[in-house]
Amino acid sequence: MGQSRFGDARQVLSGALAQARGLTGPGADRLLPITYGKLGECCFQVGDVAAAVEPTTTALRLCEEQRDVEGVLAYLGNLFEIYRYLGQAAPAGEQLGGQGRHAEAHAAFREAARLDPYDPHPRYLSGLALLHLGRPAEAVAEYEVTERLGPGWFNCRADLWLARELARDALDRELFRVLYFLEDAPAQAEEKVRTAEAALRRAPRLAPLHLFHGRGLGALGDAAAAATAYRDGLACATEPDVRSRLLVALSAASRSERERAAVLAEAASMPGGNLIAAAMATVALRTP
Repeated sequence: MGQSRFGDARQVLSGALAQARGLTGPGADRLLPITYGKLGECCFQVGDVAAAVEPTTTALRLCEEQRDVEGVLAYLGNLFEIYRYLGQAAPAGEQLGGQGRHAEAHAAFREAARLDPYDPHPRYLSGLALLHLGRPAEAVAEYEVTERLGPGWFNCRADLWLARELARDALDRELFRVLYFLEDAPAQAEEKVRTAEAALRRAPRLAPLHLFHGRGLGALGDAAAAATAYRDGLACATEPDVRSRLLVALSAASRSERERAAVLAEAASMPGGNLIAAAMATVALRTP
């Protein structure tokens, strides 16, 4: 794994688990969850993300049985990231036991934050768990701490905006679920375009919907329609993270060099924008 040979490591770990089947004792208790956890990491790294669920879940279960708090926190965090990558942030709650396990996840992430008060990641994951628990005001507080500890951490700025919208009842939970589906679900582009268009009829000024609508259209090969979707999003985008992502997306879809240069310049210099989008814009502006 240290040499990034994750496919080879996956085979070695699978073989080791087969050989260890039936073993008991303190050595097995200590090493089995580590081995399952490493196998889950290898599956994730080679792109077989769905296959990472089973070994990571097993590692989590073994750590829970052994009351290994650090292991529980590590593998619970890994499992949340796996499900988020699969676009199953909401179904992840079902896999973790429904609403009760979201509460358990929140408690675990809070404990991780207590153990390392300078790490932004458990606060970020705590905010995500709170959103799925229907507690957006508390999620706002967690995302605010995340932003203070690690400015621009992952999707914190967009998620903070989303939590604030939910907290003030400017966004209903169904649209929240739609946004998560559009951003991460491994669905076909046609389905995502249909879902985005249906949601836009309900919320035509919800900028992230235009971003994901454009992505779907682009995946279908319709760059002109994607560019129009991004422009529609920019017409109503006030949150900097989402706006900067729309700008970079438009730069890739637009046929106008003048428009491309303008939107890249705005994305590169926007205060409070998405850091990855700003970096992409900066590189693009420097590339002939």
